[in-house]
Amino acid sequence: VTYNHHHDGVSPDILEADEGANDMFVVTSTSVAPNGRRFVASMEARDFDTYPYYGVQWHPEKNGFEHSAQPGTDIAYNS
Repeated sequence: VTYNHHHDGVSPDILEADEGANDMFVVTSTSVAPNGRRFVASMEARDFDTYPYYGVQWHPEKNGFEHSAQPGTDIAYNS
């Protein structure tokens, strides 16, 4: 379970259609936005030993069990 608060994101189809990006990266996970659109949630270099690069479109530092006292927050408290 990850916290996603995004309205933009790269579609897996777009990433895979880009020859340069597809040669360099492999999609390791996807997620679905509230509007139903699937996006790349994480990717890493195909040759990680040579290019130790990865990217995430979520917040790994976000505590999954954080509860906010601020009204109007959209943080889901269930999985």
